[in-house]
Order: sequence, then structure tokens, then C-alpha cells
Amino acid sequence: MSELKLSYYLNWHGLEDFAYDFDERGIPRVQYAGAIGLKYNAITISQWGLHNLQLWENGGDEKALAQALKCAEWLTEACQPWQHESLAWIYDYGFDLYGPRPPWISGMAQGEAISLLLRCFQISKAERYLDVCRRAVRAFHYPVEQGGVTASLNDLVFFQEYPLQNPVHVLNGGIFALWGVYDYATFFRDQPTMILAEQCLEALRRYWSLWDVGYWTRYDLYPLRRLASRMYQELHVRQFHALADLFSEPLFAQVADRWQEQLDSKLTLARWAAAKGIEKIHLALRRR
Repeated sequence: MSELKLSYYLNWHGLEDFAYDFDERGIPRVQYAGAIGLKYNAITISQWGLHNLQLWENGGDEKALAQALKCAEWLTEACQPWQHESLAWIYDYGFDLYGPRPPWISGMAQGEAISLLLRCFQISKAERYLDVCRRAVRAFHYPVEQGGVTASLNDLVFFQEYPLQNPVHVLNGGIFALWGVYDYATFFRDQPTMILAEQCLEALRRYWSLWDVGYWTRYDLYPLRRLASRMYQELHVRQFHALADLFSEPLFAQVADRWQEQLDSKLTLARWAAAKGIEKIHLALRRR
């Protein structure tokens, strides 16, 4: 086994304020609109745990460490059997825009949970965390149509935040999933899983421009061509800088700088705001 750096690749400061409803154990819950209501979400819980690990490593905050370990425990308790003898964090609610319909699993959730559980194992030595990871990673070895979370992107693969028959390739979710797959492959020195990670990484190298409309980034590759929000544009910038650092890849730093320039330009922001307004009208008409 190879140890991982405890501090995660992304700093959420300024992106995520974690202003959620917390249960009696300090586990965040998300308030969704309509009939969905208040729900636990493995993505939010994993991110809260990873954020707290950063706080602990950077400042020695013991309360933050305890919170991170509580999140790891929740993930261990909440995972359920899924196809191919895997374990997954199963969603029992769907989303209106493009689905998916319950029950479903998320590559982003699988990846971020793995990233947190492996790091928490390095602190607690709780073998059950590794047992969960060994089964959770199996979802990445199967395509969406077989119950997995991997889809083709031209001649390569990209991990799916939302597993749909017609892949939507959410950029931020695919990168979070990639980091989980890479963490697993590095920690366990697992060559087949590392090959998967390298294929997804190569997809980002070759096809990053698919998410670039010339003046802004797209949230995904769904035919509606939705632009990223300002927060997600900033997230894309930080993710590509993190990719550049992690994989010593200057291309990713160049892309991040390009997208930061878009974010800093008043002219570009005005163009984005106008396009986003039109997009919202189209989405409202589509829901009728």
C-alpha cells in the first residue's frame, strides 16, 4: 500500500460554505425543492469530511478530525449492495432536468467517498474502510449500461456523475470521480484501476475543449449546452490547476489560466449573463 497525502486536491474555501442542515452527529443534509425534501447525499458528506481533514492537517483542529471520521463512519454504514457485488451509495430520488430515475448511483459519490475513506483509514486503521473501498471501486470497471458509472468519450472513457444511457459528461463530477479512482489505484497499487484513471485523464487532455465555448465553460456536454455558473467556472479553474499539480501537466495549467481570464473579464461576464438568461428561459419552456 502507498499512503496518500491527507489534504485533498481541492480547497473549497470561497466555493462551498457548507451551510447545510446538520443532524445530531454533525452529518450534513441537503434541502431539495419539492417532494424530495431533506436528504443525506454521499457527495456532500464526503466533501464535508475531506474539508474537515484539510482543517485538521493544516491547523491541528481535533474537532475537525472527529467530524471527518464521523463522515467516514456514515459512509461505511450507508453503502448498500449494488450490481457486480459492488457497494454503492444509492440515490432514491431523481432530478427533473435529465434524470436519472431512482435507484441510481453516482461516479462522483463513489469517487469522493473512496478518497475520504482511504485517508481516514490512514488515521484510524479501520479495516472496514478499506473493505468498502474495494467493493465501491468496482462500479468504475463497468459501463453505465451494465450498472456502472463509466461511459465512452470518443475513443476514451469519462466517469459519470449521473449514469444515463446518453452520457452527459458533467465536467466537475468526472474530475472528482477521477481523483477517487486515482487514489484507489495509488493506495492499493492496482494496475487495472490505474489504467482506467489514465484513460479518463487522457480524455481530459484531448477533449477539454469540448467544455469550452470560447468565452466560458459548459457544465456538461448535454445537448442543451448549459453554461457553468460563476461558481462552477471557478471550480473548473481550481480543478484544472489541481490536475496540473497532481499529474505535472502544464496543459491543464494553461487551460485553467484561460478559464480564469474568462472569469476576470467584464465583457465575458456580460456575455455569460445574457446567455445564461436565455438559457433559463429555454429551460422554463422545456419544463412546461
